[in-house]
Amino acid sequence: MQNNPDVIQKAKRYLRRYRIWCVICAFCVGVGYTLIALAVSSFLAFFVGFLLILFGSPIVFKKCILSILIKKSDPDTFLATVYLGRFDTPAATWQLCAEYYCGHYQTVVSICQIKLNDPKTAKRHLYQYLVYLANVYFDIGDDENLRKVYEQYEAALSKEKPSKQRRLRQSLPRMTLYALYLKGDVDGCLAWVNAPTPSPLNQHHRTFCKAKLAAVQENTDEARRYYETLATEAPQLNYGKLAAYELAKTDTATSEDFSPMFDISNEPKEVTLYPANRRTLRKILSICVVIALALVVIIPSVRFFEAKKKYEEELHAYRESIRVLVEEDYDGVVILDTFTLKKGEDIIDTMFIGKTDNDVIVGCTYSYEDTTEMFYEEMAIIPIEDLSKDSSPLAEYCTHSKTTPNQISSRFCTVKADLPTKYYHLSTFQLNGQTVYYVVTEIIPRSAVTVSIQ
Repeated sequence: MQNNPDVIQKAKRYLRRYRIWCVICAFCVGVGYTLIALAVSSFLAFFVGFLLILFGSPIVFKKCILSILIKKSDPDTFLATVYLGRFDTPAATWQLCAEYYCGHYQTVVSICQIKLNDPKTAKRHLYQYLVYLANVYFDIGDDENLRKVYEQYEAALSKEKPSKQRRLRQSLPRMTLYALYLKGDVDGCLAWVNAPTPSPLNQHHRTFCKAKLAAVQENTDEARRYYETLATEAPQLNYGKLAAYELAKTDTATSEDFSPMFDISNEPKEVTLYPANRRTLRKILSICVVIALALVVIIPSVRFFEAKKKYEEELHAYRESIRVLVEEDYDGVVILDTFTLKKGEDIIDTMFIGKTDNDVIVGCTYSYEDTTEMFYEEMAIIPIEDLSKDSSPLAEYCTHSKTTPNQISSRFCTVKADLPTKYYHLSTFQLNGQTVYYVVTEIIPRSAVTVSIQ
């Protein structure tokens, strides 16, 4: 990496912008996650958040970092940004890219040779290194080494499945150009380079190819025009430097300045590989996963406790309204439990259990259709002393439902083992330090009842 202070400052500026955008995107993901989790479901929010992180990170990287090279054609700043931001991968993907477009061809060849000598890396990223080697040899006009690399590429490709071969050929279009070039098919090369491309970087590459092809056809004036265009529009790119060299060939003193670009050794030289970001990425992803999982737990928990608090407040208000209603007839009544008695999906009665100093009251509440005022009716009154005996069941009785044509059979017990295996409702409460169970055992339509009260 260059130690040019201006380049370093620009790289730091781009890094700050990248990090600000990351924070903004993370904030947006968090807000979106929260809104979706509250409105729909936590699982959907987690899935959407994961997709946003998965696809959003490369977009931010492309807009903030890759644009330095692709749109601004500033490889030196891109190289410094990759180094300072620790963006590279174990395959040296971005360092290779930056070094190539800076025109550091010996570094590119050395990195590729080092990586190709590593079986694990070579197996996973073979075609990446072969393409960069072919790029270098094509740029400097080393047709012999270009042919060797292309033959190695074809040999590796022949071992792949036909579907993968097609996919690789489509994803590595420059190798198609090099195949045409090695065959001497100038017309085929011209057809390739004249195809439209939206990328400014690829446009510079194709302008360089046009200049080389014009030189092959000995069209010196046309080649010079292309070289002048590159030297003017992309002076910092390797293509601009190569163009400047071609234009300066007549000046020996000037052309010697470009000798490092062409003095290439196929033996790997000592090169500093930039630190890879695998651990950094793992840390970032781990943090994102932990945050996402925490949100998956926290948001439902918050919603649960809010719902629970609201339910408890409504229940307290409802019990207080019943207490006020019953207290008109029973001073000092305490509501022990309230419940909705159901038979299947049918609501039989809305019931309550209360106690005074001497009695336990089982009753139901109801209202009429033309009013919201609530009324109550006693269904059973049991003396507390009867519920304090050791025998069980202590009390067993039948009563009519107030709001439906049903008869309700129920009992009080103090021994859990005496409870029936099947029942419609079970209430448990404390009475004078003793646990008392109230259980509804049967709900019978009145038409089927032969004895109405027992």
